[in-house]
Amino acid sequence: MIHVSYQISEKEFKRSVRGLWISNRIWIYAAIACVFLVANLTMSDIEGQYKIVALSWMLPLVLIVVLFLIIYSFSLSRAYKQTPLSKGELKYTFSEEDIEYDAPDSSGNLKWSALKKIKESKEFFYLYTTNVTAIIIPKRAFNIESDLNAFRSLVVSKNLLKR
Repeated sequence: MIHVSYQISEKEFKRSVRGLWISNRIWIYAAIACVFLVANLTMSDIEGQYKIVALSWMLPLVLIVVLFLIIYSFSLSRAYKQTPLSKGELKYTFSEEDIEYDAPDSSGNLKWSALKKIKESKEFFYLYTTNVTAIIIPKRAFNIESDLNAFRSLVVSKNLLKR
């Protein structure tokens, strides 16, 4: 059995959610499309005044993106305050059979079969219960390196770990 106990700060919560967002490849395609569009417009044979008109749509687009990022940051703060993560210590016990959890407002068991996949990042493990929701386990919650390695081995044996 592997025991972990931790509390996530708001800053750490925001980093973990951004990590989830970055792991979604859609943003990569959007960034590539924007780069090609900007390169196409700046390299075209448009005369000076028409080039300014052609590029004038970019300022509102940049402002919209900046506004979106500000709103997104505030919504992450609000989400953190509304989750059990902000209310106290979370405890998990991982065994061959199941996952036991104890949170400030709930406790119980979760079968390994209830997880869709587990992703590992530099700082976190994401235990996906659906395609878009995950239990966040910071790697710092594992007190010793052997517990971290044992957890990796356990999730590999369950065929859940996706890198």
